[in-house]
Amino acid sequence: MKRGGVSEVIPYSAEKALALMLDGRLTKRSYKKIRTEAIARRAPLYPSYEAVLKAKKACYPEGITITDRGTDMASTIKYLLLHTQF
Repeated sequence: MKRGGVSEVIPYSAEKALALMLDGRLTKRSYKKIRTEAIARRAPLYPSYEAVLKAKKACYPEGITITDRGTDMASTIKYLLLHTQF
């Protein structure tokens, strides 16, 4: 859409930005750099990295604890099976 000859900026949702990061294999640093450059050009396209991280955590199944070292194996497999049912 155009307003006064200028295209309207449609920002990414946190979920879409997460998909962009994963598909593009962007690092945290790369994502933040791209976001900063877009903001500097008055094009606030990307949500904060913290918002993207929150969206990522919302994708984790209940009962599974994710740590820097991987999945907490003490968690019950039941939650994973319930999360993946059709």
